[in-house]
Amino acid sequence: MQKTIKEFNPAYTWFIAPEVPDSILPAARQRESDEYYKLDLRDHEVPKDLIRQIRKAGENLEVEKSRKYSRDHATLTQEFLQREEPPPRVKELFLRIPQYVAHSPTSFILNAWDRRKKLSAFYVVELAAHKFAAYVAGCFSKKNYVAHASDFLFFEMINLAKENHKEYIHLGLGVNEGIRKFKRKWGGIPFLNYEFCELSGEPKGPISWIKALEAKL
Repeated sequence: MQKTIKEFNPAYTWFIAPEVPDSILPAARQRESDEYYKLDLRDHEVPKDLIRQIRKAGENLEVEKSRKYSRDHATLTQEFLQREEPPPRVKELFLRIPQYVAHSPTSFILNAWDRRKKLSAFYVVELAAHKFAAYVAGCFSKKNYVAHASDFLFFEMINLAKENHKEYIHLGLGVNEGIRKFKRKWGGIPFLNYEFCELSGEPKGPISWIKALEAKL
């Protein structure tokens, strides 16, 4: 990687890997550490207390599997982003969901509609990989709140993955303690380290062009 950086001399380099080499740490402008979580489906059993919560939520919710991202999804997403104020990259992920679903025929949106036909929560799930389903993103509404709507959709995601003969669900990053706790209560476990670094290079502009010219003379 250092050879590539030296050759192209980018203004910034973004680096994601299970660990960060000590040799590039001095150039790191920003660093994030986390873990990827997964849920093994081969011998998975839903805890009894979650089953009760799911059944209760199911009395007030109707699930739908869809390929359409609608105005209801956009409204719920904006509500969620304003309320949670996630980091820039997470926010960008949510804003890119319409394009992602439109370009990925193996992605699906699981919707939870309440009795008023209002969208209470939704999950985006990707089924392209042979062995696993991937949880891409999801959010719930406080305006159209139904207790345990997220658990209700998590259970439906498990069913969808099993119907498509997946061995596990890739649950993404832990992000924060609340999300980690939610994934762990369903049986999710960390399985891969995540390290993100933003590296700074030499400044672009006239000075870099002069240096490049001097190197050729």
